Amino acid sequence: MLGRLGEGMRMGGKNRFIRRIRELQLNNGLIRKMVSILAIILMVVTLLPTWAAEAGDRSYTIYFDSSNNPTDNGWSTTASMYVYGYDANGNSGIKAMQKSSRGNNLWEYTFDRMYTAAVFLPNSSWPSNNAGKSQDVTIDWNYASPCFKLDGGYVAGIGSKTGVLSDLGSLSQAGKSLKFVDMTGKIVTNSIVAIFGTDENFTGAKEVTITANGEFIVPSDEAGLIYKYVSFKQDNKRITETYEVTSSKTDGTAVNVSSGNIVFYYGTTEKQDDTKICYWGKELSQNAPLSEKKIYLDKISFPAKNKTYIKFGNGSEVELSVDSNDSTTFSYVIPSVLGATQQTIITIRTEDNNKYNFLWSDLGKNVVLISENKATVSDIYSKSYTIYFDATLSKLSYVGDAGDKGIPKANSETMYYYAWKSGGINTSGTMTKISTKSNGTNTWSDVYKADLNQEYDNILFYSGSLSATDCTKTVNLTIPKDIISPCFYADSSDDSIYKSSLRSGYWDEIYTVRNPEKEGNSKDLSKESEDSVVNLEKKEFIKVQNYKYDTFAGLTYEIDLNRDFGDRVISMKKDGEEIDLNKDYTIVLNNYRASNTAIYPAYENAEVVKEINMDMSELIIDYFQRNKEVDVPSESNYIIKY
Repeated sequence: MLGRLGEGMRMGGKNRFIRRIRELQLNNGLIRKMVSILAIILMVVTLLPTWAAEAGDRSYTIYFDSSNNPTDNGWSTTASMYVYGYDANGNSGIKAMQKSSRGNNLWEYTFDRMYTAAVFLPNSSWPSNNAGKSQDVTIDWNYASPCFKLDGGYVAGIGSKTGVLSDLGSLSQAGKSLKFVDMTGKIVTNSIVAIFGTDENFTGAKEVTITANGEFIVPSDEAGLIYKYVSFKQDNKRITETYEVTSSKTDGTAVNVSSGNIVFYYGTTEKQDDTKICYWGKELSQNAPLSEKKIYLDKISFPAKNKTYIKFGNGSEVELSVDSNDSTTFSYVIPSVLGATQQTIITIRTEDNNKYNFLWSDLGKNVVLISENKATVSDIYSKSYTIYFDATLSKLSYVGDAGDKGIPKANSETMYYYAWKSGGINTSGTMTKISTKSNGTNTWSDVYKADLNQEYDNILFYSGSLSATDCTKTVNLTIPKDIISPCFYADSSDDSIYKSSLRSGYWDEIYTVRNPEKEGNSKDLSKESEDSVVNLEKKEFIKVQNYKYDTFAGLTYEIDLNRDFGDRVISMKKDGEEIDLNKDYTIVLNNYRASNTAIYPAYENAEVVKEINMDMSELIIDYFQRNKEVDVPSESNYIIKY
């Protein structure tokens, strides 16, 4: 009956409710009972908002510090953590905790209500041994951020791990000052409004305008809730992403008051598609003049073969020239007439119309580098002879690779070089793995470098012994003089493992997409005289990797082997019609093809429209279970002329 009354009230209001009473021909006594019931319902409805408000007075987040975890019974400082909250009214069940941004060893979980006690576990189920869980921990919610940490002991007679509950302190940044710096020169800063929220959905959002001092003040806590997130808008339009205010991150992706990252640098990078990259950093207080100072551009970030421009503040753009003593890098002497200082925004525009806006904060450095898609003056110029090695494929292990023939070897980041030139001059050493680089489409995470002390003619790379005769060492290589930042793209290990041959590859500029047409074309100078021409038809000098070329079911191909290499596919049709190179097609790829765009560049800009999270074997089994009889096409989709 209560359900009916509720339904009637929702659907028709008071009139329907009265009409329903009449239809039922209820007597006065029953009506009085129903009115009483209705009063109770209305009272409950009235009380619900008050209850909800009380429940939302604060968040019930509990923390666990794993820095003192043992290694027995599943405990680990790096594995997952779980928590079980309970009280006399029920329990939360075992819940997975998340890594907390407040510290490297901290885990956190937010309960939906205030439980009075908790148990912490390293696994998602109750252990058979009490040593696989913590003691029962009474939670003191008077703490702003209660945190439990094991102390190495155990409960006598029970065996569960003991520890100490402490308070991490409040996350609140109320009253702290944040700043907004427009690096693009296109925004009136006084028109910017900061939006603060207690959660990522900006529940109870509060808008804050800029002060006369150019600051945004974090609002005071509301009913125990702190403002954890901030975003910025202009003319009622959001112009930035959402950022944490209470984070301990120091990488520029969040506010960090303790480390000084309180300044939001808007548009430090302006991509050609109008995407803007921003970050949180420290305020620059220095304002020394830059007159007659010389600034260099990193030759990898800004290749000298591409047109590049520089601008100071609102001044005119100037095309850069290569340095008079180093044709591989751009340099520029800042004219005193510009009046530029450390507070002047410097803009570098590349040939593809990407803009990098930055301040010269450290005058002890003079080279502009691009790191994580933003430019900083963070290196000291020296004329160097740096050689690079891309180990994307050469590091891989294969079935049959019992001798660990990768460069570098499996589970290792150590590899070596040996360089030489005429006159018996040589050098050798350990290569350095450099940080991961991404251009937004491709990522290079296995690149090594060797900083040579002078210019050399030849080099080889190896992961084991210099005297090796297998694929743990490359063939003897000629260092190309026509490549500004020469990188050797080593071939994979597959057939060289079985043939026990030296590894080949090809040279190209660093951070280029791998080119399968070039692979395997390295000259082995140890087997050729100085004046001889290497015969590229010899199998030991060429490693053909035809498996890197994809063909597709559903298409018909016509191939003429009499034509020149690269021009042999003369027709490719779908449903009887030639493929339109200006049209988009949907294809199915396995995860290896779709994610390795550095190896398969044809897919690097393809949009993912659907993901099927099933193994290929499961898909095949499922197909045959649904199709008991399968017709195999008798006609080939290939027409080959020869």
